[in-house]
Amino acid sequence: MPTTLPPMTTARWVQTRAQLAESIHVNGWNARANAYTQAYGCEDLDSSALMLSIVWFVPADDPGMLATIGALNEGLTDSRGLL
Repeated sequence: MPTTLPPMTTARWVQTRAQLAESIHVNGWNARANAYTQAYGCEDLDSSALMLSIVWFVPADDPGMLATIGALNEGLTDSRGLL
């Protein structure tokens, strides 16, 4: 079993990763919800959006990420502070 991907496979994965990232940045953000949302074209909030900064997809101090954190805090947090 090879320890690295063949060059053509690596190039294809890099291209696919870039396409997915662009799609998430363009379609995952919902201006009406002012947050990254549960699904494309949806205004429903989802705490899994917090993973965007945990996996370094979006910096934690990115304005969109900060807005998402604020929206989640306001929309999904209960009286005890739990999501």
